Amino acid sequence: MSWISIDEALEHILKDVTALEPESVPLPAAAGCVLAQDIVADRDQPGFNRAMMDGFALRSEDIQEAPATLSVVGEVAAGDVSNQRIESGQAIRIMTGAPVPDGADAIQMFENTRVSGDQVIVEKAVRAGQHIAPRGQEIRAGEVAIEKGSVLTTTRLGLAWSMGASEVQVYGEPRVAVLTTGNELVELTATPGPAQIRDSNRATIGDLAIRGGAAVVGTDLVPDDKAEIRRAIRRSRKGVHVLVLSGGISAGDYDYVAECLEEERVEARFYKVNIKPGKPLWYGRRGKLHVLGLPGNPVSSFVTARIFLLPLLRRLAGRSRIHDLRLSMPLLEAFKGTGSRPTFQPAIVDWEQQGVRLVKTHGSGDLNFFSHGNSLAFLPPNHADFEVGDKIDVLIDEESLVG
Repeated sequence: MSWISIDEALEHILKDVTALEPESVPLPAAAGCVLAQDIVADRDQPGFNRAMMDGFALRSEDIQEAPATLSVVGEVAAGDVSNQRIESGQAIRIMTGAPVPDGADAIQMFENTRVSGDQVIVEKAVRAGQHIAPRGQEIRAGEVAIEKGSVLTTTRLGLAWSMGASEVQVYGEPRVAVLTTGNELVELTATPGPAQIRDSNRATIGDLAIRGGAAVVGTDLVPDDKAEIRRAIRRSRKGVHVLVLSGGISAGDYDYVAECLEEERVEARFYKVNIKPGKPLWYGRRGKLHVLGLPGNPVSSFVTARIFLLPLLRRLAGRSRIHDLRLSMPLLEAFKGTGSRPTFQPAIVDWEQQGVRLVKTHGSGDLNFFSHGNSLAFLPPNHADFEVGDKIDVLIDEESLVG
């Protein structure tokens, strides 16, 4: 198979992919899930004209000039309702969150008043509507509060709760299995031999899968042995939507993964993508099972999982946005040009300076330097050296920016 572009690879992966079947769950159990329905406001928010400050509810026309003296005729706290109407020359003591009494159109804070017996001296003028949130300011009954396809983040969970959505429809969670291959790999708790390294790819791929809305239901480390790899594929593919393999996908003497997958009747859709890092990339399907073969180098594995695995998982999970947020930002430091392949480079977004710095690495095995970045920059192919101020595209993990 010949090389294909990044966009062509994504088109192959996402073709005919739809969200998993929805299920109904209690709202407290839906945190982090993807909504399969719109959440609609069951009432106006706020449901009444709400006091935004502790102070005195009054008529703004009574405070045309300050100071002005008013009669205090009552008090209303949050959760209470005052049946008293404010007339000219009157005020009611009110607490934050309480309904504003009829007749009042403004609130003056305690700090700008003095109390003398049953009177209050208002020392600063007010305008109509001051410190009052009018009924329905946030949302009206019947309006969509949270759209289908949204992740129930912390703040959205709270909003759904305020709408009384005690039970919600959410999409099913994609199930993922991760296999890493290689005689050079050892487990986390093992001491690597002279020619070995610890297997970090299961950690990075697994974490990305979880961030994509999936459940990682199985992981395994497999040696470079065809029989072992085939057994691991047969074992791991059961009951999952996506099988991810890392390593053994290139053209070396011990790279058996592509051959084993085809022997296990996984239909290859493409092999090799025009991308750096990560050129050897295999994708295929067996029925509804999606199989991704990623490179073994830690950085290549991370980049290809983020670019190709995450959109697939987000689509299966029903998310409305499946690609990372992409911003065009100016470079704060010069950087060398690119070769013939589109390149993804670790980057540090500096929000204060509103720009980005690229992180220099020592290649596709350099997870240390790669981990210094807080984003991923996209550099077009065959580009001359980048100068300060040049605009480049930066991929932002949107979930790290919102609650």
